[in-house]
Amino acid sequence: MKRLLLTVVLISFISCGSNEYKILDEDVNANISRIQVRTKSILPKNEIREIALNIREDRESYDKVWITFFVPEQLPDKDGNGAWASASFTPNLEIMILE
Repeated sequence: MKRLLLTVVLISFISCGSNEYKILDEDVNANISRIQVRTKSILPKNEIREIALNIREDRESYDKVWITFFVPEQLPDKDGNGAWASASFTPNLEIMILE
């Protein structure tokens, strides 16, 4: 059990280049995956792209993947609002800075 918990913790904190991020939540419905990610700070678009591509790599079987990015000061409210950026694969990658 300890080994399983350690594995889950290690997987949830992933280092992508110099960026660390944590997947807060993932909601899968049919062929759509919606993922909430926390980063340590607001990142430039090229770093969002790198994280999004890394996340997508493990979710090739989904037609659409939507990723919303949060910083510790702006964690999602009960409805999932409050992101500073989003990345979506529908099917091509589109990145939006919301703040």
